[in-house]
Amino acid sequence: MQSIINKRVIIFYSGLSVGFTPKVANMVDAAKSAGLDVVLMALVRKPSKVSTVQYHEFCFDSNIKAVKFLKLTWMIIRALVFIMTTRCSVIYSINPLAGFLATLCKKNNVKKVYETHEIFPGVRYKSFSGSFRHIWIGIERFVMNRADRVYATDPFRMKFLRRFYKVSAEKFDYILNAPRSKKIENILRASSTVVHYPDIAEYRKRNLKVISYCGGVQRDRGIEAIISAVAEFNSDTPSVLYIVGGLEQGYGQELIELANECGLDRIYFTGAVDNENLLKYMSLSDITFALYARDTVNNRLCSPNKIFDAIQCNVSLIASYSPLAKLISSHFSSIFLVKKVAVPDLVTALKALSQSVDGVHKKIEVARSQYSWEQYEPKLLDAFLKI
Repeated sequence: MQSIINKRVIIFYSGLSVGFTPKVANMVDAAKSAGLDVVLMALVRKPSKVSTVQYHEFCFDSNIKAVKFLKLTWMIIRALVFIMTTRCSVIYSINPLAGFLATLCKKNNVKKVYETHEIFPGVRYKSFSGSFRHIWIGIERFVMNRADRVYATDPFRMKFLRRFYKVSAEKFDYILNAPRSKKIENILRASSTVVHYPDIAEYRKRNLKVISYCGGVQRDRGIEAIISAVAEFNSDTPSVLYIVGGLEQGYGQELIELANECGLDRIYFTGAVDNENLLKYMSLSDITFALYARDTVNNRLCSPNKIFDAIQCNVSLIASYSPLAKLISSHFSSIFLVKKVAVPDLVTALKALSQSVDGVHKKIEVARSQYSWEQYEPKLLDAFLKI
């Protein structure tokens, strides 16, 4: 392997926020530990604090559409100028807008790597669907076919995207959204003595099942069904539910009212937490969720990092059916798949997992090394070194 000392790489992310994308942090850590000079760029709606690496953020958030458009245009220009004036040997861009800007920059002897975190031809996001869909399909096809290497987040998404965009198999691969196992181990070690999470220690003493939802509190994640299912499950098996994640003001109030209607009094809404604290809540749970409405290609081929987080955290998981989830769950009884997000299905899953939860952790322990970031880090370093 060639020397990588003093070799500079730009990791360029576009999306909601770097802070909500732990995979980017894993990429940065891997590159730094290998001796690379790393520059992290982010064209995002929400700002983040990053102190571990040279970080350049281009934020365009605004509540006024016209202002947001003007800010986005200005930030795109600034990002282009930054790329053109920054010496590097590899640009690793993530998601279509970052990939498009990186591809537009013609720099001699600079390799271009592209990774997509979604199936953008099959999402419902306003800015990527409707009349915008064909524009973004054209952009992503342009990016993929000009990249030196392309990555998806799992083998099933890779296969779909490779065929959809007609990209050669030789340059298309995947890197799972798996967490770094050593980091999880440190969190688990710290969590064993945590006392400031509301009443968890007391609930455990009383043998209540601790159930959590950890992630984006969005309308298509089945949270209403989770609350109703836990309320029904609670009538037979005493339990407590934690909703861990930021709440939109209107939607949060709807969930609180639903919990009151269901008579679910042991429920906590934590509000927004960073990824480390989110994992702490998950690790203190008996059962957690990763649910998606099966109304888009992106969701039907979902690739949730929560599957890998649950495995690493020794937590049983109720997940929506997808090819990736089916592959993993076929080896581990700690994962219960549901084909639709409906209250009866979730109650059945809760009952099944609550009966087997004490026996699944030995199986999960075997899976830790197989589904950890460390297994896929060499692919990332290959992208920096061998293309």
